[in-house]
Amino acid sequence: MIRILQICNVGEILGGTAACAWTITRALPDFDHQVVFLGDISKRTKSAFSHCGTKRWNQVTPNQIRNTSADILIFHNTSKSRLKAPIADTVSIQYVHSRIPSSPAHLTVYCSNWLAKSFGRTSKDVLYQAVPKPIPEFESIPRRSQRAFPIIGRLCTPHPRKWPPGLPEFYRNLANRFPEVSWEFVGCPENLKPVLTQSCRGRIVFHDASWSARSKFWHWDALLYHNPHVTESFGRTTAEAMRAGCIPIVDSRGGFLEQIDHDRGFLCEKPEDFALAVEELLISNHRQRLSSACQEYADQHFSLARFREDLLLRFEEAYSVMMSCTVPPLGIMGSTCSW
Repeated sequence: MIRILQICNVGEILGGTAACAWTITRALPDFDHQVVFLGDISKRTKSAFSHCGTKRWNQVTPNQIRNTSADILIFHNTSKSRLKAPIADTVSIQYVHSRIPSSPAHLTVYCSNWLAKSFGRTSKDVLYQAVPKPIPEFESIPRRSQRAFPIIGRLCTPHPRKWPPGLPEFYRNLANRFPEVSWEFVGCPENLKPVLTQSCRGRIVFHDASWSARSKFWHWDALLYHNPHVTESFGRTTAEAMRAGCIPIVDSRGGFLEQIDHDRGFLCEKPEDFALAVEELLISNHRQRLSSACQEYADQHFSLARFREDLLLRFEEAYSVMMSCTVPPLGIMGSTCSW
């Protein structure tokens, strides 16, 4: 059985890189998997990866890699500083998820065209993730299709940078304009809950951040994400929402541009654009049409089956590079390979 070793920086399944690593294990169930984290591993992360082995390392060395007997090595956003020497004798792929000085590998791929272009690369270097279809809550689908007014949610990790200080005023303007809309927030920091409750006129429900919280996508009519200070390289949460027929209303930046068009969501450049999108959601049959279009697109483009095919092709590509190049000694750059 082929053994895959994945290396992630952060041991938190609620983050994008660990979630991507988890999805790779599910897309390739016939492979042997082990996942290494270069940081403390949370209990929920250990639980999510209970189907395969997990380890905690401080750094990555060729000897550690050899001891795992891995056939394929996948780095997730691993910087040069964490790799003590090139890994010459194991097929390696660097999966870049954000702007970092990435460690060398036989093949480097990027999570979106937007990110690839920022490195001077092209679409041939892009590997789009898959996302699993969220597990629906009991009877949540009938409730969504039968309600008169929409429920709009926001799902983020509790990290402060995901919840910028301007959000209360942003939601106050929307809630005043659309008093019939209900709001739900997953992962909201405690200090923001009172002011957001006031901003949303009390029509708000808070949920703790958790891996299972994605089931809310089946209940919400739309996912609204606005953050003027952070550009998402891919936008995994948006893809997950679309797989459940939850309509994205998001900033017109970054990886969102590659997932959404006017037939399956809303890309917004200014606050008024978000308001116009919410206004469209008040039309029930329009919501249903957009929801179906989102789910149809996402089921095709973000499925595990599609991801599996793309991963296998990338493995072959990385293997060909490894077999054709001469690795320079001890990290000296300049060969014809990606080293």
